[in-house]
Amino acid sequence: MALGQNQQNNMKGLQLFIADLRANQKTKEHARRIQTELQNIRTQFTQKSGLNGYQRKKYVAKMAYIYITTNAGMVPELLFGLDQCFQLLKSSNFSEKWIGYMTLELLFNHAVVRNSVLEKTISCLKLDLSSGDANAVSLALNFVGIVGNRDEIFADNLSETIFGILRSPVSSAILKRKACLAFLTLIRYKPQILTNLEDNKRTLWIERITTLLGDENDHGLLLSLLPLLEFIAREIDVNPCLRLIPQLAEILHECLSKKQNSANDADYQFSGVSNPWIVGNCVSLLQVLVSDNGENLIGSNIDQQTLGKLRVCVSHAVSFALASDANPVTKNAQYSVMFTMLGFACKLDPTNEAISNSVTGLCELMTSNDLNTRYSTFDLLIKICKVNGTTAIKTIQNEHLTRLVDMLKRESDVTLLRKIIDLLVILTDVSNFKFVVQELLSALEAHKSMDFALREDLSFQIERLIELHADDLNWFVLSSLRLLSSNTSIKNDHVWKRICQIVVNNEPLHKLACEHLIDYLHAPNVAESLVKAGVFLLAEYASLVNDKVSAGDLFNLFTEKYFQVSNLTKAMILTGMLKLYHVEPQLSSVVVKFFQLELNSFDVILQTRSYEYLKIIQYSKMNDMTFIDKLLPGMPPFASSKDTDIMSKLPKTQELLSLEQPFTSGNTVDSNNKPASLPTPPRSRKNNKLYHSQQLTPGWESGFKRMLIHTQGVFYQDTLVSVLFRVETKEEQPSTSKITFTYVNKSDWEITGLSCEIIPLRADNNPPYVLQVLQSPDSKLAPSNGRTSYTFEITTRFPFPQEHASLLSSQFKCGGQYCSHRLKIGYTILSTLSPRISEIKLAQFVQRWKSIGDSLGKAGEHVDVVECQHTNLQKLMKTMSKVGFDVVQQSSIPNIAFAGGILHTKSDGNYGCLLKLRLLDSDDKVQITCKTTSSGDLSRFVINCIKKVVEE
Repeated sequence: MALGQNQQNNMKGLQLFIADLRANQKTKEHARRIQTELQNIRTQFTQKSGLNGYQRKKYVAKMAYIYITTNAGMVPELLFGLDQCFQLLKSSNFSEKWIGYMTLELLFNHAVVRNSVLEKTISCLKLDLSSGDANAVSLALNFVGIVGNRDEIFADNLSETIFGILRSPVSSAILKRKACLAFLTLIRYKPQILTNLEDNKRTLWIERITTLLGDENDHGLLLSLLPLLEFIAREIDVNPCLRLIPQLAEILHECLSKKQNSANDADYQFSGVSNPWIVGNCVSLLQVLVSDNGENLIGSNIDQQTLGKLRVCVSHAVSFALASDANPVTKNAQYSVMFTMLGFACKLDPTNEAISNSVTGLCELMTSNDLNTRYSTFDLLIKICKVNGTTAIKTIQNEHLTRLVDMLKRESDVTLLRKIIDLLVILTDVSNFKFVVQELLSALEAHKSMDFALREDLSFQIERLIELHADDLNWFVLSSLRLLSSNTSIKNDHVWKRICQIVVNNEPLHKLACEHLIDYLHAPNVAESLVKAGVFLLAEYASLVNDKVSAGDLFNLFTEKYFQVSNLTKAMILTGMLKLYHVEPQLSSVVVKFFQLELNSFDVILQTRSYEYLKIIQYSKMNDMTFIDKLLPGMPPFASSKDTDIMSKLPKTQELLSLEQPFTSGNTVDSNNKPASLPTPPRSRKNNKLYHSQQLTPGWESGFKRMLIHTQGVFYQDTLVSVLFRVETKEEQPSTSKITFTYVNKSDWEITGLSCEIIPLRADNNPPYVLQVLQSPDSKLAPSNGRTSYTFEITTRFPFPQEHASLLSSQFKCGGQYCSHRLKIGYTILSTLSPRISEIKLAQFVQRWKSIGDSLGKAGEHVDVVECQHTNLQKLMKTMSKVGFDVVQQSSIPNIAFAGGILHTKSDGNYGCLLKLRLLDSDDKVQITCKTTSSGDLSRFVINCIKKVVEE
């Protein structure tokens, strides 16, 4: 298929049609020209002589332009042309097929189109995806990437084919890029493509995808692959992706270690900044792989060299951004990379000094002239404070809190105001809460640029800070009243209810609150929540403020506010008037008249309440005030709710146990008034499902056995690679060993994408051994004897069976071929045998054997028989000596070998171990008897390891 050149320029009829539509700007003439053209297209499509490829392409392109220029308003009128689109898809001409796919992509947004052509589309896509023509495959992948999320039929029918293109060693780079994006579209719409696979198959698929990371020189492929890997790590399975951290660190290091790359990478540079998009995608994936507490860095056994490389990347990003550059575009790109890297640096376990320096440097950017830079600065400061906690918060509090408050007063951009407020809330603690609350209240009262949503959000923030930190009841009430007076709408009327609860429960506050409420209610425009609080408290405690305002004045004040509030508040005012009558019966005439007026209210509740209150007043006049005294005895204290009291933690307010807490007790709240939470870490590896799901590579037993006997040698080899091992144990700490695996390239091709991982039985629930990676391997090995090493330490905490030994998982690409190995490491409880100090005499052995038997009986003993052809006593003794046992040199007892040693563990201490190996007379068998100073399964664990060693 030849690529079409100047496709649109060759269609003169299309150009004239577009020119006519642009010339006819009037709606009627525009519609008339479209209808005329549609009629012409229908006529052409129904001609018996048929259309050639050029004509069909031209008319379908006109239909596509009609769809665009009418803003998708004529879809029903265009359905007649769908069959012609499929005729174009069957063409071998690139431009015709391209027009067909493009038009279908436009129309596929509409259900009426999908319902009529879905099956036909799938058939065409299958043909093109299986085609040997790269251009046809490319167009089909484009189509799936754009509309593959419209229906699950795409995922059900095309996912395996697209994955085949993605993993195929003969697929071109451009097809792999498009296949990555198309596959990502499918699994985003239907993750079950991967989740429903069997564990082994799912792991294999993901590993085939991760090996593409080895082609890091293809930046286009990286840009397509990284979002796919991120989605897999976040939503499908993080375990196969954790081993990619060293490779991602290397990619970041390559991108940031120099400003300019080769001319071949010019397409991936932006204003002199190399690969900012790759940096962003790499960090985004690392953010998923590395949890905020560094757990997954430890859990995936990342070495210090990789961590150091990531920290160097952060340093490079900062140095680029701080370099003087007059070009604002370049500066923005540099800042973007810096903010991205600094946001990730929070997870790299930085020192307190590094955190403090980073925060100080960022705070200098708060006054930048560029709005985006200031926004990114605040956003990153918030994240650092959340992740790194006290150090970052104290640095900003001590050096930059005043500057933040000044910016709060001056800033006019709403988005920046939100970030400043969020940061101030995070910085608030018992040492500064009064200052911060007062400044936030001032901003709420004075700021003209705040929209309603921001004012409401800020009100919630202030309310929460007041409740969380208040240590003085007077301050709490006065600050809350000031918040109510700001005339903001607060959902659920929480603030005024809280004030009323606290005032009612604390008698010293009764008069203070009422006096301030009188001042607030005399203002011309009063928030309705403040009216509710005023009516509730002033009606209840009117007698306490007689020296400042009479009951009649309060009645007039309530009457004034009555016609400015909602019906619910009006009902409260009616109740308040009844209470005023109870306090001052001389008000009966004006109160009765007001109630009589409300008998005609449109609201049934107000009518009913007015009627009932009239009856109460009439009854009290006819008799006495005894009935109303009993009806309104005074507000009792609110009931206690100790479990939810936020104030109970404050020593000065223990008496407020009656209050209920509306918010959680976290340290931060986001802009939507929900408790802020840290980014969700990936699924934890703290289970042994991953371990048991591994399918070991055939032939692994020979390397496992060799490692049980020797401290160095060949662990595994095939036609492409040889894996050598070396085990080093310190005499002073025999429970810990350093193991090095060296990968040697035996092929004539370069090995790329090499990644290794040690998979333990489990990482939590008291694991039998713990791992720490010291050095990760290079991802590339040169042809013919290129080599790299993978080094880690393993510490035995307590005995474990050899079946639970850790696994070495590795994968790579060589000559376009994907390879993976799953090998069981021959590190067992026998690997902790202490080095030989002195020979054991037979008499000593017999004495120890008897001593163990006397103290433990059969509890510490285990006996088993193993077939061992072509062996003899000398061979057995030599093998036991290589394993690490001290062998008893004796000749008095024939056909029996004696050996002993000390097994070491980090947590459980040391155990003595004695062996007796008897050569049986028949069938070339060896009877092994083991006694240990442990009453558990240790003797069985030892014999099972010995069986692996001696069996043929």
